[in-house]
Amino acid sequence: MSNQQVSYADRLNIPTITVNKAKSLVKNEITNYLNISESDNEKIKRKLEKQTFRLIGPAGIGKTQICKQICDELKDEINKDFELIIIKAPVLNRDDFLIPFPIIDSNKNYKKFEMLYSDFVPGEDKPYGLFVIDELSRGDHSLQQLMWQVENENMIHLKEFPPGWFVVCLDNPDEAEYSVDVIEDAAGLRRKSQICVEHSNTEFIKYAEENEFYPDVVSYFRTHPDRIYDVKAQKNKMVYTNPASIEKFSFHCWKYDPEGTGKGIKENFDNVSVIADSLFNKSAGQQIMDFLEDSTTTLKPEDIIYHNHTKEIKEKVNKMIEGRNPKLSDLMVMVVQYLSTNRPKLTEKIEKNIVDFLTTVPIDIAAIFVTETEAMERSSKEFDYMVRLHMTFTNKYKKYIEEFHNKLKETKYSDDSEDGNDE
Repeated sequence: MSNQQVSYADRLNIPTITVNKAKSLVKNEITNYLNISESDNEKIKRKLEKQTFRLIGPAGIGKTQICKQICDELKDEINKDFELIIIKAPVLNRDDFLIPFPIIDSNKNYKKFEMLYSDFVPGEDKPYGLFVIDELSRGDHSLQQLMWQVENENMIHLKEFPPGWFVVCLDNPDEAEYSVDVIEDAAGLRRKSQICVEHSNTEFIKYAEENEFYPDVVSYFRTHPDRIYDVKAQKNKMVYTNPASIEKFSFHCWKYDPEGTGKGIKENFDNVSVIADSLFNKSAGQQIMDFLEDSTTTLKPEDIIYHNHTKEIKEKVNKMIEGRNPKLSDLMVMVVQYLSTNRPKLTEKIEKNIVDFLTTVPIDIAAIFVTETEAMERSSKEFDYMVRLHMTFTNKYKKYIEEFHNKLKETKYSDDSEDGNDE
């Protein structure tokens, strides 16, 4: 019998999708429900039923963040004040939501008990919103039972949520790395849509750029996307790098260096190093601090894509080639990551910049442009963009064919010949 641990997703036999796809799924559920409920289609409205989602995934990948994004985006998209209530289950209990109190008549005789509801329970003054139950599996059982009613009936005791409110439960997987205590029964599994979520390096880099993370932090993780989520450190119960800790570190970098020039980081290097070590662990923190330390002398992908025609950038590239700088390969990786993630609209200047770079660097470095593309998912927008880029260069630039494409083929055939596969 195999001792290999079965994942929580496999045990429940449920799908696994990226965080962004989960966000899109929840948003579509909300907008579709509201569109139908506020329409004149009475036949469909009678069949309308809300769907509660339980999103299960490791800590730090952005489950809570996408809930905030959903509310912010819906405010613009449906033009409604979409509120957000986040319940932190580990620090709350049942009495934080409702407390019975006696009703006394004029003769001071007891008549009955009624329930006093807390501000955690959405009222009619807030008709639209998202009710998020965070880490329910770490809450006590009495709270879990109360939240079961919220998840499955959109109400607490006898108080129904306003019709424009929706429920999402966020949980860590029931695996060795986490302390969880999940109450699961057939009814609960049947009524909730249970989905495991995972992070996507490409999605995270795009999110970091759109939200203006500290530029050198983005450059580092664009070069080393495999370090965005440090699974090994997490499983070893160490402090570990994850999207949430990267975002926090970016905020700290901006505080020390508001202009983004790197000067503030250098002047406060020891303090920033401690923060990096505390958020990522000392080994990972040292790696990113080494990168930040020489960031002012390191070329960025934007330099190549938008400014490679300038004398200053050309001189820096030539200097890296002459000195056989090992960071040249990192730069090529960053260029591919930047292009595939941002997919900039091509201009003649951008095309020539990229072609000039590919035909200037040694062919083993230029080959990374192809190997990084080949590693992408074939059905992804990133892969499609890079293939179209290659086709554009092939059709328009003789230099690209002769000094990149043909050299690459020669190198490949040469390697095959050495392996005894000469065709």
